[in-house]
Amino acid sequence: AFSMLAAALLLIEAVKTTSTSTASLVENGLAFLVFIVSFVFFLLNPAFGTIEFALIIAMMLIDFMAGFVVMTISSRRDVAWAAE
Repeated sequence: AFSMLAAALLLIEAVKTTSTSTASLVENGLAFLVFIVSFVFFLLNPAFGTIEFALIIAMMLIDFMAGFVVMTISSRRDVAWAAE
């Protein structure tokens, strides 16, 4: 049940990343920070070494990568529009 909730929240995060603003940039940076901390816990603490936690970490990585890709593509469009 917890993994399904995490998947639903990942979908909501993916929809939220389509906006390009300073808040989105900060949120993406915080998502990366949370991913790094969670990954360190996963590697160093046996209590966090479960498959469910690994799936949630994978979802965090997907969230960060999706936000990064969307911001990169959007910034290219902004630069292209400004050049014309």
